[in-house]
Amino acid sequence: MALLIHSEQQNPNLPITHFHNPESLTLIPFLRQRFSEGPACRILYFLDGPTLLNLRLVSKMTDDEHNLIKELIGRKICFVVDGSEECNAGMITSYLNFRWQSLVFPETLNAGDAYLALQSAHLLVTKYKAFVQDLTISTVNVYLSPQTRRIIEPIFKQLDSLQVSLSTSDYNSLSMVLPYCESLRKLDLKGYTGINFMILGLSQERLEKIFHKVEVLNLSETGITAVVLCRLLVSCAPLISLNLHKCTSISNAMNQMTDEQVKQVFGQIEDLDLGETLIKAEALLRIAGSKPPLRALSLYECRNVPGFYGIEEIFTNMKSLNLGHTGIGSRALISILASCQHLEQLFLTGCENVSKAIEGFAQKDNLPQVVQGLEALGLPNTNINEKAMSSLLLPCRSLHYLDVFACKSFPAVLANMTDEQIQSIFQHVWYLDVGDMPVFPAKDFERLLTRLTSLQILNLEGAKWITAFIKALDDETLGRLFGDLKGIYLSFSDISKEALYKLLRACKSLKAVKILGTSSFTDLIADLDEESIHALLGPIAKIVVREEDLSKESCEKLLKVLPSLEDKLW
Repeated sequence: MALLIHSEQQNPNLPITHFHNPESLTLIPFLRQRFSEGPACRILYFLDGPTLLNLRLVSKMTDDEHNLIKELIGRKICFVVDGSEECNAGMITSYLNFRWQSLVFPETLNAGDAYLALQSAHLLVTKYKAFVQDLTISTVNVYLSPQTRRIIEPIFKQLDSLQVSLSTSDYNSLSMVLPYCESLRKLDLKGYTGINFMILGLSQERLEKIFHKVEVLNLSETGITAVVLCRLLVSCAPLISLNLHKCTSISNAMNQMTDEQVKQVFGQIEDLDLGETLIKAEALLRIAGSKPPLRALSLYECRNVPGFYGIEEIFTNMKSLNLGHTGIGSRALISILASCQHLEQLFLTGCENVSKAIEGFAQKDNLPQVVQGLEALGLPNTNINEKAMSSLLLPCRSLHYLDVFACKSFPAVLANMTDEQIQSIFQHVWYLDVGDMPVFPAKDFERLLTRLTSLQILNLEGAKWITAFIKALDDETLGRLFGDLKGIYLSFSDISKEALYKLLRACKSLKAVKILGTSSFTDLIADLDEESIHALLGPIAKIVVREEDLSKESCEKLLKVLPSLEDKLW
């Protein structure tokens, strides 16, 4: 269980599975318990802390163990073989000679363990001819001692994918190891603000040698300059995926590109994130002119393209489209939606002209064809009216994700639907956000929950009616409505400590709770005895609260009852 104290600075989410106290578990039952859906191997496995779980490969394995490894190999997990162990070479090449393996070096991994990891990876690469395809690192300095430099080169040389999350002190270090990379296809430098110094320190020949195969590139939040961005993009292979979120230099960078270079960079892109780049209309028109086969596009908060005219053709094959906070006009939105033939995800956060656009589009009689295949629909803070929301929702049959945060028309639209319509529209929805609703008739909300048979996460943030709703229902009904939920968000709602206790008791499958901006949680902890706290919160994996909402006494009480929280207190 983890109690997370909400703050502005969060640790990066590393793609690793967390284990706690594995020493008490035997190998195979442990693997079967933790990996009913997937990954494991009898290998050295790095945790998100200094502890290492040593599952060394051995030459004698049971048939069950062989079958387990065969089933689980290939999942993206972080592993290396312990180089100090004598391993069966045939087994290594049989199971590990794939370009699927991922190494993850967490931020908390110390230099000694990092060195062991590199030795192990070096053994895989050089002796057993295995491939380490993906590497995720959160620091570089510990890998650059005189002892490690000789073993880094063969590892980096064959890397297919590199993801870094570095501190300022690592800028020069990355410049030293990146030149080893000659086979990179995927490079994730999100948040790496030292990119300008690094790229400027490389010759154009070296830059092209590193990036000439890169097809997937993430430069989001790097603060990259126009000159460096231009140099970098034209050095890459024709890109398939490019994330430039918050890279405000893109328009100026494109001014330095020839039309041929623009076509080379953008002509084959399928996934493009231009969110918060402030890209100008002229630059977007040049991208559209390269005729990219776009399937996913984010223009979130791009307000410099008010008309969107002249780029309709890039939406033909679009599956995911984010126009949130673009200030898009109704005519432009109609034109774009009319161009979409395969749309699966549509996000219109804060778009004030949605109602007018949908009503106008509905008159063309082809709105159902556009929205019937939607799997995700985001309408938060759009102030969409009842008529437009009905037109959008009624044709939907594949919705999995629905965000109608602060859409006050939603309860009224729901009230006018039959039970059969609710069932057909919402039966596959696993995420629902109905937060910030000042009112929601209890009868209609219960009707909705009854038919949300796939619901996993429910967002009720800002709901000022949830306490009354919970109090009016008996425990059996609450269990039926909320018993299968995996996550519930109650931040800034009116939930009382009594209603919170009643709700948490009903949520038998709950794994995550978020409850910021209310004292209900700390008041509840103060009132409960230790046995009740353990019974109520023990099975929950994550509770997110604000530091100012959790009293010192309640925090100490929690840690006493559930000591495993101590290492996870943010």
